[in-house]
Amino acid sequence: KLSAFLAFSIATAFAAVRTEGCPESAVRLEGLGSREVGRVQICEGGEWRDACSSSGRWRESNAVVVCRELGFSNGAVVTTTDRLAVSPGSSNSSSRVITCTGLETSVADCHTNQTTTNCHGPPPIVMCINNPGEGSVRLIHVGDERGGETSGVVEVYMGSEWVGVCTDDWSKEDSGVICWQLGYSTGTPTFTKPHASVIRKLPQQRINYVRCSGSEVSLLACNRTLYSSECRTATYASVDCSSDSASGDFPNYCMKV
Repeated sequence: KLSAFLAFSIATAFAAVRTEGCPESAVRLEGLGSREVGRVQICEGGEWRDACSSSGRWRESNAVVVCRELGFSNGAVVTTTDRLAVSPGSSNSSSRVITCTGLETSVADCHTNQTTTNCHGPPPIVMCINNPGEGSVRLIHVGDERGGETSGVVEVYMGSEWVGVCTDDWSKEDSGVICWQLGYSTGTPTFTKPHASVIRKLPQQRINYVRCSGSEVSLLACNRTLYSSECRTATYASVDCSSDSASGDFPNYCMKV
């Protein structure tokens, strides 16, 4: 009896340790050494298992919920993996097919079906992102024109998309607010007329007639006309910020097209 009791106690202890390996129904992204992108794994019975992709393609709403649970604002399923060196998935796949609406706060809140035969495809790969805040600004380097971290075509994040700015009434007060928002002390207004091949990569929607006094802390605080697909000129509003005394208090978004 004693030996049976000891055997039972040891088995129970091992089972407890196994169960405590990870929180039940927790999720993580594995394979790239990054929190932002990787194959989806779900904790089942104390073990990490590759998520089940029964239809060969995971729902975008599933990716949104996974990323929300991981602390991000948005997420998407990665369908082209040739540029992502994601390590191969394990042969131990989840037995649950997850269906999320996209409104849930965690995968545990999503609808699940048990399956043993439908997980034949590769595990889903998800990329998580944090959307910029409303009114964030960034500078775009256009083609071979002069540009650095302190100059470029202005884009503003409004209504979940990046929009450009027309040069109608574009002034030093306007550029000063943009540069201040990026963490610089002064700004000079410039005017960029991109090549036709570059224009296709820039936002077709632009805000028009921006009128800043120069004292605003954000372009959204300035008077302006909302979205316009046409401007009086073919040029795009650009700035050249002074890098002599960057405050460093604001993020500096820059990219090249």
